[in-house]
Formats: sequence, C-alpha cells, structure tokens
Amino acid sequence: MSKKDSDLDPIDEALSAKEKLAAQRKAEDHALWETWKQDPTPQNMRPLMQRFTPVFKQKEIQWKAPAVDPAAFHARAQNLAVEAMQSYDPSRGTALRTWMEHRLQPLKRFNVQQQNMAYIPEAKAARIGDIQSAADELREEFGREPTHAEIAEAVNPNLSARQQLNAARVQQIQEAQRKDVIGSTFESDPVPRAISRERQIISQLRPALEPEHQEVYDYLYGQGGKPQVTSTTQLAKLLKKSPSQVSRIRTAILAKYKEYA
Repeated sequence: MSKKDSDLDPIDEALSAKEKLAAQRKAEDHALWETWKQDPTPQNMRPLMQRFTPVFKQKEIQWKAPAVDPAAFHARAQNLAVEAMQSYDPSRGTALRTWMEHRLQPLKRFNVQQQNMAYIPEAKAARIGDIQSAADELREEFGREPTHAEIAEAVNPNLSARQQLNAARVQQIQEAQRKDVIGSTFESDPVPRAISRERQIISQLRPALEPEHQEVYDYLYGQGGKPQVTSTTQLAKLLKKSPSQVSRIRTAILAKYKEYA
C-alpha cells in the first residue's frame, strides 16, 4: 500500500516534485514538436528553438573553445536541432530532449574545425574567396572536382609573387574553411558573411521548403550527409536535372529565405 502524500518525507516529496516537473516538461516539449510537425513553418519552429536555447547554452559552456565564434557555434547547434526535430520518432519511447542531446554530439567536431579555422592567418584566410570561385569554375569546366594543384594554378595569375599558392596551401585552406554557408551563397557570393540573424533564418528554412527543394538545399548547405555543392552545373548532374531546373529551385529557395529575412 502506497504512502499518502501527507506521509511522504522531505526526500520523497522532492523526488516526487522532480518527477512531476520532468513529466510536465516532456509533455510540453512534445506538444510544441507536434504543432511544428503538423505545420512545419519557421513560425512553429521558433518556440521549439527558444525552448531548447538553455540546452544550446549548456553545450556552449561545455564544449566551445575560446577562439570559436559563439554565433557560429549557436548556429550549428540550431542546424543540428532542426535535423533532430525532423528525425525524431516518439514511437520509439525516447523523450525529445534526450534525442536532442544525442543529436548535438557533432558540435564537438564542429568546435574543433572552427577552432582550427580561427588560427588561420589573415592573409591566408583572405584567399578563401579566390579559391572557392576558382574551384566552382573548374568544376563546371572539367565536370569533376578539381585537384588542389589545378585550383592553385587558376588562382595564382591574380596574385602577387608573395601571395602565390601551392597545392598544399590550397588544401590546408579548403580543409579549414567553415562549412556553414549563409543565404548570400545563393547569390553567388563566395565568401560567407554570416550574422546571427541570418544563421537563425537558415536553420529554420529547410522545413518550410518543398521536398524537391529540400534536396537541393541539402547539397547547397552540405546537410544530411550530402557534400556541399554550390555549382548549378554540378548540382544538375548530381540530381539528374537540367541546369535551368536547378536554377529555378535555387531562386525559389532564395525567395523563401528573403520572405523570412
């Protein structure tokens, strides 16, 4: 026979209150997720993101290195959170918060990548735009990924003797380059110029897109295990679409981005 509430000692009362609070929080998390799942719009995603902001802050305190940009770290956390929302299956019995915690683990790797990027000298970092532009042009010309040596050869004529790059330097810069791309990429801007608000919009953008557009989005942003591909010609080949189809989809994605900007 169970004890009456009045017979509970202080420890039992505390445990009981903690269990009730956890159950209530789980129910509230699930209710917000259900609302978004039924109507996956940025407006319905926003309350979920706000609810899990303390989780993002906790991971930032635990994992973020001093040299890593807090806005970039938070934006990556939000991107992972959106992916967690999309893959969450309540029928498995896992709480949304638990699922979210597990899906944020890639933040550790992102932190290392961003920390390495922070240590790239300014002169070297300034070459990122030149390298990316040359790589895009060579992909379209060759119909394949260009080698580091080919990229260096394409970039060097525009550089002074002191700025010349070799294959090893191109590889180093490319590997350290930030992988997250903001909305300006859709407008052929080769150098990401992210601000916090733009990153937040991007993290909420995918659920609002049509399924066919989401596939293009995944390649443009390197999401969902897809390699990042920003060349329209290369995307057309990968997706077996015409360049004009891919171009129209990119335009539609940009229009949706501007709608929430």
